[in-house]
Amino acid sequence: MDNLPPTLIPQPPPPLNTKWWIAGGLFLGVIVILLAFYIFRSTLFPPTPKITQKQHPTPTSPSQRANPIFETQSATVYGTITKINGSTLSVTNDRGLTGDFLIFSKVAIYTSDGTVKNKDGIAVASASSDLKTVEIGKQASLFLELINGEYQVVSISYFPPLPTPKREL
Repeated sequence: MDNLPPTLIPQPPPPLNTKWWIAGGLFLGVIVILLAFYIFRSTLFPPTPKITQKQHPTPTSPSQRANPIFETQSATVYGTITKINGSTLSVTNDRGLTGDFLIFSKVAIYTSDGTVKNKDGIAVASASSDLKTVEIGKQASLFLELINGEYQVVSISYFPPLPTPKREL
């Protein structure tokens, strides 16, 4: 080997710069991790559904309010009757919201003063269609139906007094 030209003599490999290899390996590792995260992100972190409040459209015309598939459309209102003006009834519910409703010509008004009782001695309601029996300032349950494109009161029910419990001696 002594006679060989210096270019043909095997040379030891150049020393490795370990700092660059470590930095390059870390950089490549970070790239691989980010790429895996990007590819599998929907599996690892499923998207959370957006919660939005459903907006209910406000009916503006009778054709929007009445759906031809329904036989009837009805509503129930619990509240205090505040006034009656001709064929319009004003009611305020427990939350303080007030509404005016037309009264159907054949309205049924169920009242109970505690005098009419069933066979068990419990007060029952008697029916009337006279608007003079409407009691202002008293809690009532109103049943409304969609008639000719507007909700009208078809039934007013006043809550009868609760029976007094019997004492046994």
